[in-house]
Amino acid sequence: MKSMTAKELMEMMQKDPEYQARKKAKEEEMERLHKRLDEDEKELLAELRKAGFDIESVCEFSVSNFYYADAIPTLKKHLATKHHPKIRECILRALALPDLYDDQELWDTLVEMYYNTLSDSEIDIPEMRGNKQVISLALCNLATEERIETLKELIESNKENIDEVGFFEDALLALAEGKHPTQKMQRHGKPKRPIKKKLNKKYAMIREWKKIVK
Repeated sequence: MKSMTAKELMEMMQKDPEYQARKKAKEEEMERLHKRLDEDEKELLAELRKAGFDIESVCEFSVSNFYYADAIPTLKKHLATKHHPKIRECILRALALPDLYDDQELWDTLVEMYYNTLSDSEIDIPEMRGNKQVISLALCNLATEERIETLKELIESNKENIDEVGFFEDALLALAEGKHPTQKMQRHGKPKRPIKKKLNKKYAMIREWKKIVK
C-alpha cells in the first residue's frame, strides 16, 4: 500500500468534518481563554502602565531582557491578589529573580503559597495547572544557605511529585557547592529603562504554557 504524503494527509484532514469540528472547538476555547485572561489582568496592566511599563501582558516580563525593578512592588501586590492561574504564573516568573534574595517577605509569601497550592496531579483542568512548579522555581531563585532547612521541609512535604521538588534538590546541591542555585545572569542590570518592546501576547502565552487546551 502506497504511503500517504504530508500534503495528502492535510488535504484529507481538511475534508474530515469531525477533525474540522474538533479544530474549531479548540480554537473557540482558546479564544474564550484569552478573553478571560485579558479581563483578569486589566487592573494589573493599568497599574504597571502608571509605573512606566507600557506592556500588553505581564507575561512579557519573563520573556524579555529589559530592566523592570520598578515593577516589583506592583507584581508583589498582585501576587497576593486573586488571579487566573496563568496570570499568576506569569507574575511568579517575573518575580523569580536572584536579585530578590534578601526580600524575606517575598520568600515567606512564596513558601506559604507552595504549601497552599495544589499539585498538577490534583488538578483536572489543564489551564489551571503549573503554579506549584513555578513557585518552586521562584523559591530556588531566592534560596540562600540560611534557607536550606526550609528547602528540605518543602521537599519532604511533596516528595512524591518529582517535577515539583526537583528544583529544590538541585538548589540544595548548588548551595552545598557554594554556588547560587540558578547560576543565571541577573536580569536587573543596566540600562535602567521601562519595557518598550511589545510582544505578541498570544504567541508568548502559548509558547510558555505549551498546550493548555487539549
